[in-house]
Amino acid sequence: MPGTPSVDDIKLCSRMGICLFSGSPALNAKYSLKSKSKEIFIESGISVPPGSSQVSTEKEILIALTKLIANNMTVQRWVFKIDDEYGSRGIGVLDMK
Repeated sequence: MPGTPSVDDIKLCSRMGICLFSGSPALNAKYSLKSKSKEIFIESGISVPPGSSQVSTEKEILIALTKLIANNMTVQRWVFKIDDEYGSRGIGVLDMK
């Protein structure tokens, strides 16, 4: 089943006796975000590239990016990803060359 199953999908599979390998829709929505995935990696001790999350306004993005660039002068490319986009949409790139 593509995408995230809804409550109705889960009920239908249950009534039909079909296995559905998925978490609850609320957990799926929470942990399918790019920023939440990165938080899980960090909490698990997995190395992740420098970045910032939980920014929502243009001013917050500019402040976060300024701090990241100042603290990571060797990074040549910054990638921006919007949490709730999919299929390679909502991605931007800033080359520092």
